[in-house]
Amino acid sequence: MKKNILICTYYYEPEITPRAFRAKEIAEALSENNYNITVITKQLHNNDNKVYYVNENLLIKKIKPGFFLNSFKWQKIRLGLLKYFIHFIYLGGINFEYSIMLFFNLIKNKKKYDVVISIGLPFSVHFGVALYKLFCDRNIIAIADYGDPFSKSSKYKYILHYYIIEKLVLKLFDFLVVPTEKALKAYKGLFNRNKIFIIPQSISSKKIKICNYVPNKSLKFAYAGLFYIDIRNPQKFIDYLLNKSDKYDFKFIIYTDINHNETYKCLEKYLSNHSDKIIIEKPLERYNCIEVLSSMDFIINFENTTQVQVPSKLIDYYFTKRPILNINPNYLDEMKIERFLHRNFVDEDYLKLNVHEYLSENVVQKYIKLFSMSITDD
Repeated sequence: MKKNILICTYYYEPEITPRAFRAKEIAEALSENNYNITVITKQLHNNDNKVYYVNENLLIKKIKPGFFLNSFKWQKIRLGLLKYFIHFIYLGGINFEYSIMLFFNLIKNKKKYDVVISIGLPFSVHFGVALYKLFCDRNIIAIADYGDPFSKSSKYKYILHYYIIEKLVLKLFDFLVVPTEKALKAYKGLFNRNKIFIIPQSISSKKIKICNYVPNKSLKFAYAGLFYIDIRNPQKFIDYLLNKSDKYDFKFIIYTDINHNETYKCLEKYLSNHSDKIIIEKPLERYNCIEVLSSMDFIINFENTTQVQVPSKLIDYYFTKRPILNINPNYLDEMKIERFLHRNFVDEDYLKLNVHEYLSENVVQKYIKLFSMSITDD
């Protein structure tokens, strides 16, 4: 008999975020392995299609993201200083309401599942799934798919009760999944190390198309992704480039979501002071982005300044087959930057990865192995 797998996530296609990529790749790969998959995610707007089948094994259900501050009516309003007070009640912000919406939807859902995969961030997804397991189905195998602990974020370091709540929530999960080995140390004291498994970000090689690269007349390089003020801030690098704009003929293209609060703050001064050297564009769909980036002379990767986070986009960058300029946001390696601006690339500039580990058909087997540790075949 087919196993019934529930995937709970806040982000899903067509949203352009690593967590949406994660959820979609897992759901599609599991459905191809003949599991019955139900994905519960949020509606993007009132007219968003609520229930539909992707294929005979994959059902998508969309629910409202909230009922008050995270409702469609209020979520676009900037809350200013009020958001700092909200954090004491709303764990992680206004999207905490999604945990309540998710919990009540699962209560109404009469279908029984063998396994639930909870994909965060935001933490609200894990909170909603934990409530469901606590009050409705203690036998379901619960897997928390994490990036990093929300309670240890620099944004919340002064909100001490977050750590206690996160630890209590994680007690209701059977396994915890992180994308890289570096992330393990962040969970010390939060979760049993023997029940933490490393399952990397996955990608479908069947969907990848790249350009036949030809050097651009004007040097073109790009970055795709979000920015964060404390851990991935591009301002020093952009300022350095602008100071060199008379010396070099280049275009730095940034594919990002300017509606993302921290990204907007990082780029605000460049939006008002337009430059033909710094071009800010809307984010691209994942596989389209890989194709576009493959036409660049090189790609920019901003390293996170934390010790436990690794940008998940690196696997996507690998498939572009272009050299990568790694930038430490706080300490610029000017000699290396100059070398790239002169198109003087060396072998170490090309990312080396064991691609086999990241292909969807292989990554999904790590999840299936977890299922076999958790449930017996019928």
